[in-house]
Amino acid sequence: MYLITLYYCADEYQNGMGIGFYPTIKRYKKKNKIDIYFTLTKQNTWKQLTGPVIYGFIKVHGQELLDTLNNIGGDTVATATATTIYNSGGRQVFPITNITTYYILDNYHSTQKT
Repeated sequence: MYLITLYYCADEYQNGMGIGFYPTIKRYKKKNKIDIYFTLTKQNTWKQLTGPVIYGFIKVHGQELLDTLNNIGGDTVATATATTIYNSGGRQVFPITNITTYYILDNYHSTQKT
């Protein structure tokens, strides 16, 4: 298990009652942080273990999280080569495929797939 600090793109109320949790690696407009555990599965994918269910990412934040996760082990774990992130519900949230129900947002208020 690896602990990653992510940041809300909106306040916690909007994430819970709005369109869902779209986290960033970098702090966004003084929004609160949340620590989330991930694990590298035997299938060489990253899976979210704790925290609010990740719905997706805004623009490049999915790739940034994947890169961070793949490099988090440092010398203790060989650099991971995973290419996929699953949320705690077991749904693929990065990269987006044509069968996903999740989105990559252009901004937090967007609902267009990109």
